[in-house]
Amino acid sequence: MSILRKALTRGQAGVERIARYVEQRWYNLGLQTKMAALVTIGLVGLFTVFALMGSSATQQAARQVLSQRQMVARLSATMLDETLRHVHSMLTVLARHAVLRDPQADTVERQATMNAWLPQMGAASRAIFLFDRDGHLLAAATTDLPSADWPAAPMVSAVLDGRDFSLSVAADSQPRATIAVPVRAADGRPLGAVAVLLDLDARTLLPFERSNELGPTGAIDVIDADGLVLMSTQPGRALTHSQLTGLINNVSSADHAAVETLETGDEVIAVALVSLAPWRVLARQTTDEAFAPVRHLSLQVFVLGLLTVVGALALVSVTTKSVINPVESLTSAAQRIAEGD
Repeated sequence: MSILRKALTRGQAGVERIARYVEQRWYNLGLQTKMAALVTIGLVGLFTVFALMGSSATQQAARQVLSQRQMVARLSATMLDETLRHVHSMLTVLARHAVLRDPQADTVERQATMNAWLPQMGAASRAIFLFDRDGHLLAAATTDLPSADWPAAPMVSAVLDGRDFSLSVAADSQPRATIAVPVRAADGRPLGAVAVLLDLDARTLLPFERSNELGPTGAIDVIDADGLVLMSTQPGRALTHSQLTGLINNVSSADHAAVETLETGDEVIAVALVSLAPWRVLARQTTDEAFAPVRHLSLQVFVLGLLTVVGALALVSVTTKSVINPVESLTSAAQRIAEGD
């Protein structure tokens, strides 16, 4: 214990000696040197404050940029969900129509009923199909009947296996999606399925009203779980594979916004989930354009800090010339008088 006390005493004595030495050195300095030291300390502190303010403002602006892009993606996903939900609702009502439930109904009557309902499905709807419980096509409301193995079609087989809703994508010459719901008798017995064919190229399916908020380099894409671009505001991107498959697979239960490095350069990517389909909505924009306001803000803070430092230096210079120099001259004269000069 005594050894520790002695060590503390020696340490305290050493600190006191250093403090006296610094105080003496400070006392021996000239007034102008002291003023220069104080000004230097003040300018360093002022520069630090502006640097912290600039860093905080820049980070906040960058977060706001990501938040805005995320909002665009989320709103676009919501609009797509509403469109799909409308089609699903109208298709469910059609599936309860008496003509579709009647096994003895005439084919012409079925087609007339489906033709009347087709416009109500939305402008993106291109055809309505009615299948029996074995998946065979009974009637179709379309002028261009695509050839397909309907019993083996995923959306038909899924509904016939007991699902209440099925959505599948066919991407050959153009992206298309098919929504199917079961047709049941009044007692709940399965009678077949009714499906609607959607043209994913139709702008009415997903009005990209907010894509202009992303600027000239911005785009909104809708992609499936495999990274296939189903819809895009950028011409020529449909039916291409996105470079963001890894990012997309990591977004499973929450929205996401980040800066990603692609072959074409760094981009701000915001991802939002579509609830009625295994799709993602991507809001994309180059970092140069997205963070241009952030860089402008950083430049403004830097210029403001620089002007403040220059102003402080000018004030110190004026103060030195008007106050310190006369005081030093007076002090020097007093010393000479005291020495008998």
